[in-house]
Amino acid sequence: MKQHKTKVVDLLLVGVLPEYRSKGANALLFYDLIPRYQKYGFEWGETHVEMETNEKVQGQWQYLERECHKRRRCYKKPIQ
Repeated sequence: MKQHKTKVVDLLLVGVLPEYRSKGANALLFYDLIPRYQKYGFEWGETHVEMETNEKVQGQWQYLERECHKRRRCYKKPIQ
């Protein structure tokens, strides 16, 4: 991480086991990670693909300055 040339850190798939959800595990994770990322000079974080209707996932970002700049959608049409 010390030799990076980008200002963006990719959070990839941040996941929590079901038994630890809604118990503050994400808060502890970010409490540890955000200062480390800042120490190494990262300015932005890019998250993984998230459903815009998933309120629990979207809610974890409510205390951070955030912007949705990508949307991925899937459409289906029957072939006749």
